[in-house]
Amino acid sequence: MGLFCTSTQIYTPIISSPSQFANLFCQKMLKEGYVICDSDESEISYILRFADGCKWVTVISDAYVYKE
Repeated sequence: MGLFCTSTQIYTPIISSPSQFANLFCQKMLKEGYVICDSDESEISYILRFADGCKWVTVISDAYVYKE
């Protein structure tokens, strides 16, 4: 059937550093009702990968790994 992977790319023209993006992202998640927790309490975690200049951010998760 083939390989299917998921990632999301976010364009952020006003962001100048990874920490600035992370702070804004966490603020938005809190407003949406999500809470910060330890890794043993979490259901899923995400990896943020920044392109040069931090204008593009890729959001991926280890949970997206393809399994046969």
